[in-house]
Amino acid sequence: MQAVDYVAGAYPAARVDDLVLRGAGDVELVFILESPHTDELISRHPVAGMTGRNALAILRQQTRGTESLGHVVKDKIDAGDGRVAILNVSTVPLQEKAFKPRTRIAAPPLSDWGVLDDMRDASKAAHVAVDPAAQAVTAALRGDLQHRMRNVPMGADCIVAVCGGFAHPFGRALILNAGQTLIEVRHPSNGWWLETTGQYAINLDIVRDRFLTSTR
Repeated sequence: MQAVDYVAGAYPAARVDDLVLRGAGDVELVFILESPHTDELISRHPVAGMTGRNALAILRQQTRGTESLGHVVKDKIDAGDGRVAILNVSTVPLQEKAFKPRTRIAAPPLSDWGVLDDMRDASKAAHVAVDPAAQAVTAALRGDLQHRMRNVPMGADCIVAVCGGFAHPFGRALILNAGQTLIEVRHPSNGWWLETTGQYAINLDIVRDRFLTSTR
């Protein structure tokens, strides 16, 4: 199996579906992140692990607890409140190390894991730009994300928060309606959301305000 087939759906055991409530009101805030990892493979929903716990604590300006951003959004959706949605650019992990024994899912037998590793490495951007295999994966991911975003019932003033350098180019390729806003922020891992100055910090304040309003 090649990476392009994997991200296009050839290994459904590793798929982690989006958190979106369809047909039940307008979505006010969409988070777009990179891809699932170990905790997401176990929970079967996005942003479930340590990154999700950090993200929720920072959005709420609280001490990190046991709940994750993905858990809170899933609970809201299960209760019929779909004002916040979460998607990943890739619905399957882009790191082989995500497939740990506790996931009970074997890593897919890719012949070119290195393509996905290169795509996630900002220092290899020049190489990725001319690598046919990487470009095929990019096209597959972009097309799939655009398809899934068309199924998100975004409100007229929906904010789409694209999180992290990997996700930013995919967000920029999306077509939004007038009044809907795409905002780029850092990825919530590694303390990036703790920045207090700069444009990303300003953007995160906007996202935080919308999140708090949309989860009351």
